[in-house]
Amino acid sequence: MSQIEPRIVERFPGYRDRILRRCFQDTAVAELCRDYDCLIEALEAAKNRQGTASQANDVRQELLELANTLEQELLDRLGPEIIQ
Repeated sequence: MSQIEPRIVERFPGYRDRILRRCFQDTAVAELCRDYDCLIEALEAAKNRQGTASQANDVRQELLELANTLEQELLDRLGPEIIQ
């Protein structure tokens, strides 16, 4: 994990300490956090891409679905007491 906080912390700030602790303890969580960071960067880049509105919406929707899946997987790994 880099020294910069994973972006999942922005999404779930109340679980910051738990997320950071698990990133250092569990390589699978750290990898999921890196994947989530890349996905959010791709979402931001998709907002600035040229193309038809339909193409942009399709790409954005797919990325949002992937982000939701990653968020759920991360929450599952962080523990059952975390409720969205």
